[in-house]
Amino acid sequence: MNVSATLEFELQNQKFRIACREEERAELLKAVAYLDEKMTDVRTVGKVINTERVAMLAAIRITHELLGLKAYTGFDLLDFTRRMQAMQHRIDDSLAEQGSLF
Repeated sequence: MNVSATLEFELQNQKFRIACREEERAELLKAVAYLDEKMTDVRTVGKVINTERVAMLAAIRITHELLGLKAYTGFDLLDFTRRMQAMQHRIDDSLAEQGSLF
């Protein structure tokens, strides 16, 4: 992984940092927001206080959603996203090479 940035974020009132590529930044922030929402739901509905337990229950809910989507549609969204990103990188590289020709 070609890491070029560090993403700092807050999740459930705790600060974190993660290494990422610049092009992943926006999607990672969406993932953080989604996880924060799920953790808040677990904490509110279940009255769970322990942050580690809240995180595990939220992870189980998110995994359940993902597996349900894959089973329902037969479509692997993560694989599709990886393939699209790889194609985008190849297109960008090809366009950069073409730019030097003119």
